[in-house]
Order: sequence, then C-alpha cells, then structure tokens
Amino acid sequence: MRWIVEIFAAFLFVVGLSGACFGQNVTGTISGTVFDSRGAVVPNVKVTVTNLDQNVAVRRITTDDRGEYVGASLPIGRYSVAAEIASFKRVVHSGLVLNVGDKLAVNFTLEVGAMNESVTVQADAVQVDTQSATATGVISGTQLKELSLNSRNYAQLVLLVPGASDSGNADQIFPGATAPIGTNLVTFQINGSRREENNWQVDGGDNVDRGSNLTLLSFPSIDAISEFRVVRGVYDTASSTTPRTRLLRVPSCATTILAGPLAALCGSRKSTSNATKHFSSSPKKRAALSRTPIRQAPSRMRG
Repeated sequence: MRWIVEIFAAFLFVVGLSGACFGQNVTGTISGTVFDSRGAVVPNVKVTVTNLDQNVAVRRITTDDRGEYVGASLPIGRYSVAAEIASFKRVVHSGLVLNVGDKLAVNFTLEVGAMNESVTVQADAVQVDTQSATATGVISGTQLKELSLNSRNYAQLVLLVPGASDSGNADQIFPGATAPIGTNLVTFQINGSRREENNWQVDGGDNVDRGSNLTLLSFPSIDAISEFRVVRGVYDTASSTTPRTRLLRVPSCATTILAGPLAALCGSRKSTSNATKHFSSSPKKRAALSRTPIRQAPSRMRG
C-alpha cells in the first residue's frame, strides 16, 4: 500500500513541475528594488502590479528586508506598478509592456511626503531587459496579423529575427505536416546552428516531431497566437536542457478580456469579407455593399 502512495506522490510532484514550467514558458516577470531619496533600501513597502488590459491588480507584494520584490508568472500585456508606504509619496510606474519570457526591472525611489500624494513615471517606449543576458527576438501580434503570409503560417516570420536563415529550397511553409512534395520541413538555422537543433514549444509543450527534428506536430493559426519569442543565444535554465534555439508561442485568447463573442476576440472570418461574385449584381450594388475591413478590429475590442 505504501508504494502506491509513494508513486502517487511522485506523480503529483512531476505534474507540479510541469505546471511550473508551463507558467514560466508563456509568462513574464517584473521585479525590482525600492530605495529612499538617500539610496537606502526600504523594506515592507506595498507593491501593487496591475494589468492595464484587464484593469485588475494581479499581484500585491511586500518588499523584503533588502527592499526587493518579485512579481512572477505574469501574463503578457500592459502593466503599471505602484509602491506605497507610510511617510512617503506613492510612486507609480505606468505603461510597462511585458512580452513572453521578459524579465523587467522596475526600481523605485520614494520621496518623503504624504501617501495621498502621487508621483507617476511613464515607461520608455523601448524597454531593455537588464535581468537576463539571453539573446531573444519577439514577433508581436501586430506583425502576425498585418504582415502578408502566403500560407498563413506563423513560422515564416522567424526570418525577421536577427541571425535567422532558411536552408530549405521551398519558397513557403505549408500549414500542416505534409506538403505537395512530401513532408513539410522546418529548416531554419539560428546563428549558424544546425536546423535539427531547434526546440519549438507551444504553450510550454514540446512541438517537435522527434523522428527527424525537422517537422512540427502542429501549426497553430496566426489568429490563435498573441506573440512568439525566439531564444537564439546565451540560454538560461528555462530555455532548454541543451543549447538549442527555442521558439515560444503564446495563445491569443488567454490574454484577452472576454468582453464579447469569443470568435470576435480570436479573429473572425466573416462572409462579408469574401470577394463578391462578378455576376451577382451590378457594379453599383457591389460597390455599395457594406463590408468590415479585414484588418479593422471590432469597435467593442478597442480601448
């Protein structure tokens, strides 16, 4: 009986580790240190991390004895971070953009004053990851949806990352495991590495056919991807057990507020976007048809 309990406990332990790896793969981290005006660290400061896309405080943290805080496993999106403690002014860092795998450092310098006084610091448009030496490249959701892809396969956009090249002879990647001439191969080389050494992950899970390491198990639609990151050098322990290029994909709907029909949030294909049959009506009627532009988001999604 005891060995059954031990096996069950080991199973729960492995499941817990896999869940932790999943969260680490498709999320980001915001951390930092709180100082006073003289440069001394300030412990016991209340730090609130707010997701601006959802208008929800997702983390409430208290700084430790060294004045440090860590907000881990945060979904990608726009954030603000506020720090407050008695006898000091409240400081807010706003406009932070967290991409998949980011480790943003947000430090605070508190000024003496009342807590009802507030100082707001707007984040720079270009943010530098000072917490990691890993060389990465992020393909954003805007690039996924706005750039023309002849096969609607997100993998083609890997070539936008510095150091990426394609050793294949085909001019496109088909959206599936097979191609007209045989198997659909993914033959990217990152920073001169072998094309068989790439490690593709979807939502934290392995997506490589380990028979040849040249094909993928699935090709998610670009409408289902929020963004993806290419890790191309100086790999950390979360990247892989071996020094391979890692490509992470984040689901689109997982980071979107469900304020309307799911189809509208994940990208819909309406019949009004289809081409009009040439002989269906007169030219004037065809020109007068009301259509929603393909690249225009529904009004309920804006803001």
